[in-house]
Amino acid sequence: MLNSVIAPLEDQINGVENMMYMSSSATNSGSGDISIYFKQGTDPDMAAVNVQNRVSMAQGLLPAEVTKIGVTTRKRQTSMLMVFSIYDEKDQYNIEFLENYANINLIPEVKRVNGVGDAMVLGQDYSMRIWLKPDVMAQYKLIPNDVVAALSEQNIEALPASWVSAVTKLTNIPCAIKDVCNRLQSSRTLSSKLWKTVKYSV
Repeated sequence: MLNSVIAPLEDQINGVENMMYMSSSATNSGSGDISIYFKQGTDPDMAAVNVQNRVSMAQGLLPAEVTKIGVTTRKRQTSMLMVFSIYDEKDQYNIEFLENYANINLIPEVKRVNGVGDAMVLGQDYSMRIWLKPDVMAQYKLIPNDVVAALSEQNIEALPASWVSAVTKLTNIPCAIKDVCNRLQSSRTLSSKLWKTVKYSV
């Protein structure tokens, strides 16, 4: 990930107008994040456009799997405005189930609040790790690419926003918090049995 994806992107992004410095990270799940910090007073919209243009220049250097999913460019503040926690009072559902529920039913509502730049779930997503048996594959005359192709045909997955952080241009914090809470409360009607107590901190 670092050499095949992060490095080409960093090479192209480096030196973008008004850039101060950048940092990058990658995870074992196959996701990576590059954060570019700009001089104070830089227009965030223009900075996002300039970075996106640099990312586009690096597309031809990235692996086919990455270009197929795409590279997302977002502008955001470096800190989170608020954090919600969701839990199961009866301990019927595991953390993966709750994380998936929040991604489907809560996050879209929060993102529609005026002033919210983005939102994320800090949880454990559903995942699968597959080990291949060379002797069995040889019997069926299969190669790893055959397994990958079969899984791809049966699996449709949107790009995970690995991690996205919170808020840009939030001018009226109390009203925004109230709006977020109202939207979360309205989501209770989606599944009254599943809804768990939501807390937030600022």
